[in-house]
Amino acid sequence: MPNAFWIVLLIGAMWLGDCQAQRRSTARSELKDSLYLKISRTGCYGRCPIDAVELLPGGKVRYHGIRFVARMGIYERKLSPDEQKEVLSLFQQADFGKYQELYDELGATDLPAVVVEYRHKGFSKRIVCRTGCPDELPKNIEQLRGLLAEKGNFQKIAGSEEEKSPKDE
Repeated sequence: MPNAFWIVLLIGAMWLGDCQAQRRSTARSELKDSLYLKISRTGCYGRCPIDAVELLPGGKVRYHGIRFVARMGIYERKLSPDEQKEVLSLFQQADFGKYQELYDELGATDLPAVVVEYRHKGFSKRIVCRTGCPDELPKNIEQLRGLLAEKGNFQKIAGSEEEKSPKDE
């Protein structure tokens, strides 16, 4: 009888371990297929907005307002399932995979750039759009950025309430 107890316990432990391995495998697969997207606007020698918005796997959005933007600091919100579908649809329509990684015809560092970084279904890419970008690229990027950064109810995580002027620093 004691041997039967140990056999049942061993079989139960093996079964439980197999279930956990399947759950971890499924979670890794979903994470690999989920979309990570980051859109950053870089500065210039003027008052160009400097910020970044990230879409993290699971639908969390993190916004970081750095300079010359209305919302300074770090903010977060969660996308609804419908918003997640809309972002994924816009992302797929934008077809970022067909673009070069660098559009910077002039090599000028005083002009702002928009940088898109993404990982989706095991593929990752970074696109810098400064000058000479195809006409539709900045429009597609801004459409996604607007959906992620300008809509929804963000909660402040960190940062100052307002920007300091250069003479205050």
